[in-house]
Amino acid sequence: MKKKPLYDIQSEPQPSWYWKREITTTVLGKPIKKTVNTMYIEMVEHLLHSIFINWKSKVVAFTLTDKLAVVHINLTCDTKSHDGLGVVEIGNPDSFWGLQSPEMALPLAETVAICDAAHKLGEIFGANINRVVHDDIQAQKIATIDVDKCATIEELEALWATLDAFQQQDEFIKMAFGRRKVDIKYSNQSENRK
Repeated sequence: MKKKPLYDIQSEPQPSWYWKREITTTVLGKPIKKTVNTMYIEMVEHLLHSIFINWKSKVVAFTLTDKLAVVHINLTCDTKSHDGLGVVEIGNPDSFWGLQSPEMALPLAETVAICDAAHKLGEIFGANINRVVHDDIQAQKIATIDVDKCATIEELEALWATLDAFQQQDEFIKMAFGRRKVDIKYSNQSENRK
């Protein structure tokens, strides 16, 4: 008998299931700090047990050096299968995981790999927690609808002026405005021919 899942796999994770942390990345030689959300490992494993009747992970490969533990796993949940990669730094107290011994680094890297593979199963596992905020997507949809209401180039330029700098940088919004501008020009040319 198949048990009914306690959670919908495509629902968003609850905010208490993840935590925020600051990371520093380097882009074109310049350090950039940003805040990312990270699912609690315990929560990912709880969700796997709650949603899937049969799930298992298999270590495909692992590497242990004096600085890193790397584990590649294959996660199989019922009929779905995804790969995951986990990397843990060894012996660095400033690393994200703190000071890890080689004996503890491999199991931790395996757990991180399971979380990485689980992200690919659905939104509830944190697949989208660091992607574009849904409010931004909603703003794009609204801007597109408003663009389609513009009948003249002047109306289109007035709408563009109402957008903030972030929205004006958005490729989706730029395309919507560009498409509508071409439509208006083509429409005006067709009317002039008549």
